[in-house]
Amino acid sequence: MEHTRNLNEWLRITLRLAEQTADGKLALDISFQNGGDEPHTLAFSNRSRKAELLGLRVFDEDMKPIAPARRDIISLKDNKIEEHLIEPSAEWVHRLSGHVRAGFWEFQGAAYKIPRSYIIKCHFEFEGVKSNALVINTTVE
Repeated sequence: MEHTRNLNEWLRITLRLAEQTADGKLALDISFQNGGDEPHTLAFSNRSRKAELLGLRVFDEDMKPIAPARRDIISLKDNKIEEHLIEPSAEWVHRLSGHVRAGFWEFQGAAYKIPRSYIIKCHFEFEGVKSNALVINTTVE
């Protein structure tokens, strides 16, 4: 198994809308894909809830960044790094679950104010690798 720190050589990230419900649940799937020819390990854990604060980038309709209105990172005594083996052409998926409440898109680790248009754009960044952009209408009909 090859382990490389230069993730740009093999890692691809795709952001997908996983779930949007009438009661406000709004979840994203972050797909980490191995675009290389060898198996690789990905060191990724969201136990301290940093993904929604440090990795998720949220913008309004005009691509103006929306900074988190609330930030909550959990300090863990056990700082064990989780490693995920990703075979060539395979993926490992992490679900980032949030809720839309009172004008905010809330996660355990952060909350983002939703603009008046109710349209947000987002992408995910991890160690220099950026995902696709995703446009989300936060209203549910």
